[in-house]
Amino acid sequence: MEFNEKPQTKEGLINGGYFVFNRRFFSYLNEDDNCILEREPLERLAKNEELMVYPQEGFWQFVDAYRELKTLNNLWATPKPPWKVWK
Repeated sequence: MEFNEKPQTKEGLINGGYFVFNRRFFSYLNEDDNCILEREPLERLAKNEELMVYPQEGFWQFVDAYRELKTLNNLWATPKPPWKVWK
């Protein structure tokens, strides 16, 4: 298994969700303040076959800024928001 932080590609999966870690995960972190989670720790977890993925194939939209929140609110106001699966 391999983990690469958001490579520029048009196929495969992206890291765009949330993480659930076992306490043992802390042993993968460096003690310095420059530790980047998506680099060495997650790459090493993948190499050691300790990283799992649960793919989500439905609608997904990141919300990193207010404009993305406005986009989602506008979609919610439409008759059929893409993530609404109940009636």
